[in-house]
Amino acid sequence: MIDDKIYEGAKENTHRAGDFFGIANARLREGNPEGAWNQIHFIVRKNKLTVLQNGFIVQEHDLAGKDWKDRIAKSGLKEAPISKGNYAGKIGLQDWGSTVWYRNIKLLRL
Repeated sequence: MIDDKIYEGAKENTHRAGDFFGIANARLREGNPEGAWNQIHFIVRKNKLTVLQNGFIVQEHDLAGKDWKDRIAKSGLKEAPISKGNYAGKIGLQDWGSTVWYRNIKLLRL
């Protein structure tokens, strides 16, 4: 949900579309061009997080695993509910000072 041009050439590559901001790179770059809609699915099932971008799996994480816990501990989310294994509750949508649009947001209990 970000225009990758903003972070083009950045040393840390966890701030682009499909990345888990400050946590992990996307394994694929499947974002649509600027001005086109992207479709993102977050699925949490049995301690596994899967993120799909435009139908492609771009992130998979074992939420109970050491790698995930280490990533969270090193991030700006170390005090957030996610760092304590709390994946229920409110979601937040944000922007970084530029225009952003969201549509068809749905939360489904699986």
